[in-house]
Amino acid sequence: MKKNFYIIFIISLFTMVSCSNYEPDENQSKEFIKLYEISYNEYGYDVKETSDGGYIIAGSVYIPDSGNNVLIIKTDEFGNILKKNKKTWIKNYGGKYNDYARCVQILPQGYLIFGTYTDSILNTNLYLLILNEFGDTIFTRKYGNRSFEYGNYAQVTSAGNYLLVGSTSQKVGSTIEIQNSSNESKNILLLFVNNKGDTIHSNFMLPFGNETRYDEANYVLKDSMGNLLVVGTTSLLYDIGNELDVFVMKFNASEKLTAFNLFGKTGNQSAYSITQNNDGRYLICGSSNPGINGSNDILIIETSKNISDTALFIKTIGTRENETALSVLFSRNKYLILSNTEYLSEDKININIRQFYINYENDSIEVLLDKNIGFTSEYANRMTLTADGGIIITGYSAYERNSDLFLIKTYFNGNLLK
Repeated sequence: MKKNFYIIFIISLFTMVSCSNYEPDENQSKEFIKLYEISYNEYGYDVKETSDGGYIIAGSVYIPDSGNNVLIIKTDEFGNILKKNKKTWIKNYGGKYNDYARCVQILPQGYLIFGTYTDSILNTNLYLLILNEFGDTIFTRKYGNRSFEYGNYAQVTSAGNYLLVGSTSQKVGSTIEIQNSSNESKNILLLFVNNKGDTIHSNFMLPFGNETRYDEANYVLKDSMGNLLVVGTTSLLYDIGNELDVFVMKFNASEKLTAFNLFGKTGNQSAYSITQNNDGRYLICGSSNPGINGSNDILIIETSKNISDTALFIKTIGTRENETALSVLFSRNKYLILSNTEYLSEDKININIRQFYINYENDSIEVLLDKNIGFTSEYANRMTLTADGGIIITGYSAYERNSDLFLIKTYFNGNLLK
């Protein structure tokens, strides 16, 4: 058997296109695990639920003689791609070299896709694509020149502009157009553009960080008040034994920077996601090293509404394996964290879902659910809440030398069945 998920559905692009008379079972479940096999390697990096109840997935696919292309998949509510349904489709975008989509957002006119584009001299640029609901390109823009920029996430602002975040090899204080740098270090890059792709707020176009080390912005949350919270990793306070810290920045609804803070402890800490609870506090998740026996542990940081204050809570969750939390949600008065667990002795990676709340009296994390998904090497990248109170997850399943993109829809407790 090619895959080792506990429930398997293999979907081939060529099979789906040829099945023009295929009618889905009326009794099919809205909770599922599905794989999408198009070429040699497919990867899922982000997913959102669409207004018609379907899902839009952003990722990449390897095309022979063209390298990796941006891959966008639009499914129905069951994860199907049907030739008779024009609202479901698979399309790829990009040039002759390696291009990736790391983020998708829903727009009134369609979809915002954001990632990285590789040019003819193998420099990388930020890559913005605006598509209509059928996947047709409205416009594309690339940002950067003679340097290495990587796009990690994008968010739509209250004013309808876009905040693009990632990293750059430019030196601190240089402009995005003229700096010629190596790819040996990364600095944080934030870029505001309007809905036509033109750059605005030029004071935030510049990278910042410690140019001899590793800095990047990984995720942007738009909170209940329209503020933008950017989290990532920085070496601003680099010192022996304290190399990387978590940073968080806050922009108000007018796109003005209002707060900045660093969190961390001995070793390396990285942040990959942030959410907000009902009281307005923020919870950041990522990884911390060293953990148990020198492995990576899941890092959990809770802050007040004012991120400039001292953290309310900093803890790690870990085993004796490498664990990294990539996505966090808040619903039903509980936090839900999506992580990947690398089993060092077994050469495999599993997806893990933990449901928990913070016990302030005991200064502890009370884990209510701890569930693994997968048996060989399944790697998750993003988790999103759905309108019915469930969760949708995308990533990829690796086998032999190939990888297939997966889409998992479960109840909030991670189950496929009630």
